Amino acid sequence: MARADILKYLIGSNVIMSGSLAARALQKPQRHYIGVSGIENGDQAIALLRSFMDQEYRGHDLLLGLIVSYKSVSNIKGRPLTLDLGEINQIAMDIERELDGMRDHPPLFLTLHYFTKKPEEVQQELLQKVNDIVSLPLWMQLNKIVMRIYTEHIFRARYGFGVQVNQKWPEQSSLNLERLKSEFPKTQTILQISDTFDLRRIKRYEGLDYALVDRSRGEGVLMDVEESVRVGKEIASIAPNLSVGYAGGINDENASEVLKSLIRNNGSPSLNVDMEGGVRTNDFFDVSKATKAVSAIIGVLRQKEADTI
Repeated sequence: MARADILKYLIGSNVIMSGSLAARALQKPQRHYIGVSGIENGDQAIALLRSFMDQEYRGHDLLLGLIVSYKSVSNIKGRPLTLDLGEINQIAMDIERELDGMRDHPPLFLTLHYFTKKPEEVQQELLQKVNDIVSLPLWMQLNKIVMRIYTEHIFRARYGFGVQVNQKWPEQSSLNLERLKSEFPKTQTILQISDTFDLRRIKRYEGLDYALVDRSRGEGVLMDVEESVRVGKEIASIAPNLSVGYAGGINDENASEVLKSLIRNNGSPSLNVDMEGGVRTNDFFDVSKATKAVSAIIGVLRQKEADTI
């Protein structure tokens, strides 16, 4: 469905409202998630989805993170885990075909993890190829990307959809999330927090739903759990409307112990986790590692739920 068709549908349904009111009215409430990022193709996404469904766990959503950058948007191919818009569309269509065969729609959260640079930070020989994207404010870069994959099924809320911004404290005027949500109401928004100096800056971003504490930035470096949770609690005290998550070095071997430690320090299993570098092998996404890590995390969450009954 084209964006114009989406707007016609909204108008015809008397759903159109102004600005942030429309965005808040149409988006789903925040749910906690188990995130797996760096997926490279539809087969990997479906393998994770099937494994998740087989465990019949509904306490957290399964977040499937697709990595996109200012280069891949401009059809400049880099690492295998960085996808262009055609590859993202293909993964979305593969997921749709899989969902068609399911009786119940799973708690799935498909998310684009976006990395960009300012024009002055881009190498001069590359700038000409990417200038039409990096010269735009960040919200307009996201708008341009989301417009290409905001399909009819996503609009009709068949599964959750979001964008994660992997940039250190973008300028408030550049990251206008309310404007993005007014055009694509179902979109949930996540900000990666890798620089923890002056966390009060988190209050700048109207329309933000999640904060992900991730000093590793996808490189698989194991988090300092105690320090990460301290940062997460400070964020929650500054912006209590945000749902806080943690990432950094979670893999198939340590997922259970890391999550137990996170829950112990947090005082509750009401949190989000994401993994990327820890579920790669030779810099390629490893489905086996990812499914084992997700299973381990679900096992801990189930035990914690049983302990509270």
